[in-house]
Amino acid sequence: MKIFIQIGQDQQRGQAEAAENRNYLAQRMTDEMHEIIRVLQLTTYDEDEWDADNVTVMRKALSAAKSLLTAALDWLGDPRARPGAVGEKAIRRILDYADRIASRALPEDSYAIKRSISEIQSLTDAICELRNQGRYDNEGLAVSCAQKLKELVGTKHSSGMLPDALMNAHRMGGANPAHTAAGRLEQALRWLDNPGVDDGGLGLRAMKLMTEDARRLADGLNPQD
Repeated sequence: MKIFIQIGQDQQRGQAEAAENRNYLAQRMTDEMHEIIRVLQLTTYDEDEWDADNVTVMRKALSAAKSLLTAALDWLGDPRARPGAVGEKAIRRILDYADRIASRALPEDSYAIKRSISEIQSLTDAICELRNQGRYDNEGLAVSCAQKLKELVGTKHSSGMLPDALMNAHRMGGANPAHTAAGRLEQALRWLDNPGVDDGGLGLRAMKLMTEDARRLADGLNPQD
């Protein structure tokens, strides 16, 4: 913008090119603002609603993540799109919602989602680093990141990890192992003490999580411990 004004004031050559650059920047800024407004309208929610049951929380998070996918893919598809733009922020938000779903999903779904989050995070960081350096040879990374985002969120042609996690949680009645060892122990003991009661596999999953936590803890200890 400053260059356009300076060229116009000094009657320098290149006014047409400067005007073209100005129009391009103005249009990009307008598009970015419209995208911000659209995303905010789609993802605004009542904080109190997120305290609802697991399935409700997961469903809202999935809806929010899906609304951001187009902006994320557009950013990845433009090798000259700058870090910090709406598209990159959309990717980060999608990962936040995915993590929210993972924290309430069944253990096997949670593991797959968190692994995908880590991979997408690493790819996005690498793309941003290249683009910050003015390098536009990031198409390969961008294609890989876009594919992983589609596999995570889902498209018209594939279900996606997040929708699958929601479906599995809904099938199990929304019950989820507790987040603390004490809570999981209580769920496991309740299942063991009531063998005739169908808890949807909650007690068994709580027990598996406790043994996995114990195994990870043991792996970090000295051999004699």
